[in-house]
Amino acid sequence: MTPALGAAPPANISMTIRAHALLLSCAVCISACSSVLFDDSCGSEYRTTRVQAELRGVAGARIGVAFLSLSETRGDSITRDVQLVVMGPAYGDPGPLSGKVTKVRMLAEGVVVREFAFQPGNEHEVVRIAPEAMTQAQFDDLRRLAIAGSLVLELETTLEGNTKILTPLPLQYAGDWDRAHCS
Repeated sequence: MTPALGAAPPANISMTIRAHALLLSCAVCISACSSVLFDDSCGSEYRTTRVQAELRGVAGARIGVAFLSLSETRGDSITRDVQLVVMGPAYGDPGPLSGKVTKVRMLAEGVVVREFAFQPGNEHEVVRIAPEAMTQAQFDDLRRLAIAGSLVLELETTLEGNTKILTPLPLQYAGDWDRAHCS
């Protein structure tokens, strides 16, 4: 029997059409949010490696914090950034090292792998020490040593009883290449 013109389709056909429409809508929504059809990554690739430790005096008292951050970005050109920060034991408190650091070196297995140039007598709360120009190979070596947990920070100071402070810098994190997500 043929349905009359303008009559509603049988319920089972109407339900099938609705189910297919719902499935199609879900598939489109899910695929739009997945990386199969849409990649929300933007910008250049980057990775960061960071080592950090508390600085302790000879008597064991906490006198500061130090961290070394190695960041690199690749895209049209590779940009490398090395930042060593030595600061007081609490944010906002310059601590006993303020103005007393005279030399800063990074050691691995007792050998100097980097000496950092900076302005001795810096009395700021955070001392940022910019390294000399580094080749990609030098940067990669420093990153490899950081990941291996082989770096030791050596500070020479005029702080009474603490003229040389050696502090191992354990790995805090090492990221793999990634991109920002712009969704």
